[in-house]
Amino acid sequence: MGNVRILEVKQSIFESNDKQAALLREELKKDGVFLLNLMSSPGSGKTTTLTRTIEALKDDLKIGVMEADIDSDVDAETILKTGAKAIQLHTGGMCHLDADMTRQGLKGLGTDDVELVILENVGNLVCPAEFDTGAVKNAMILSVPEGHDKPLKYPLMFSICDVVLINKIDVMPYFDFDLEQCKKNILMRNPNAKIIPICAKTGEGMEETIDLTNQDLLFIHTSQSKDSIAHAVITTHDEKIIHYLRNILQIDPLSGEDITGGVIPINESAWELNWTIPRQPYYKNQKENECVILLHGLHPEKTGDYVEKSMLESKGYEICAEWLYHLGIPQNKINELSLMSASTVPYTHTSTHCEAHVNGLNYAYIGEGVSLPYEYPGSLDYLVHTAMNAVYSLLHITRSIPSYRYSIEDYLSVFSSLYGDETFMETQSFTKRLVLKELLKRIEGSDLEALLKEYKFF
Repeated sequence: MGNVRILEVKQSIFESNDKQAALLREELKKDGVFLLNLMSSPGSGKTTTLTRTIEALKDDLKIGVMEADIDSDVDAETILKTGAKAIQLHTGGMCHLDADMTRQGLKGLGTDDVELVILENVGNLVCPAEFDTGAVKNAMILSVPEGHDKPLKYPLMFSICDVVLINKIDVMPYFDFDLEQCKKNILMRNPNAKIIPICAKTGEGMEETIDLTNQDLLFIHTSQSKDSIAHAVITTHDEKIIHYLRNILQIDPLSGEDITGGVIPINESAWELNWTIPRQPYYKNQKENECVILLHGLHPEKTGDYVEKSMLESKGYEICAEWLYHLGIPQNKINELSLMSASTVPYTHTSTHCEAHVNGLNYAYIGEGVSLPYEYPGSLDYLVHTAMNAVYSLLHITRSIPSYRYSIEDYLSVFSSLYGDETFMETQSFTKRLVLKELLKRIEGSDLEALLKEYKFF
């Protein structure tokens, strides 16, 4: 009997599924898809809650839904009426979805045109919680008629969920349901759970649910974007190009005034080009007759409309040619102008789109996680502008945000003025001064050291 091999099948299945789930999560991250796993018992109000959520988010996000049931397509038909993409998954009698089944569902749904996928798992408080689906977040719905003791009876699902929605609070007077005790029971199983009482039928509590969803989805475009963003700087002193710009903008780009303000999007561009001309001179030592144009491609992986290659594969003059084409420059002049009349440097590309979908007025998101209309979040100027925009909006200041142009010297000047007669170093604790001195050794003799000395850093 001592030679009998014992295989723990259940443990083996779970380990294999966990590996598949982790792999799926990484793939979805690269593809820019946020997967939410929604669980509950049957009849808790998943579909009603889901339709409310879709209605609130569909203008900002591309949403897909996978409806998992043992049989029927009723829920998928309901979701399709909201305008969201949907697919029905039949589990063949199984009471859960695992990572591989989720992967099959995603393949059937198609994720090229979605940013948020919600998996409405099989109605069951036990089995779905045992299998990692590969979702970024887990959420569940507990309805009032089920009772406040469910977290004690079915601990696993409550322990793995990031959010617990307590639905049907409108009928609490008719049931022996203690809301505060229910919250205590949930937090006993999961101290980090976010608990939101709602009534999906009337909409009560749904605003908080949507705001919380938006906070999670803030990272869809910052850490999980499908596409790169490519940047280029075009410099020209040739009157041929400046003449075209002057006619298009109805302002002289060399005037020293604000030129385009925010970015100018070219929506019909395959690369989705955005361009802007800041107040000139843009660089400290820029020549008087030079004009600097900043160019950004939101979909640089696609083939251009004029240049038959992607922006990422294109040389500087080819990027310039694509831009000139979309400005409406006669095609017989594009190649000459891009080669002889401008210098174009493709200087960087990033793997993320810097935008967020935020609806709540009680949040002031500042910096590269924020999307302002008609502006591209790619510079320090933009970061300053988002802060001003937040303050002006929240304080109901109706005047326009003033124009701005800042250099590193401007920021250091403001920074140094905060410390009066003291240097920044002198205001720090003994421990911090030791650390800073060690760091300063590494820039000794550099231009950076000279700049920091000039502005009273130390």
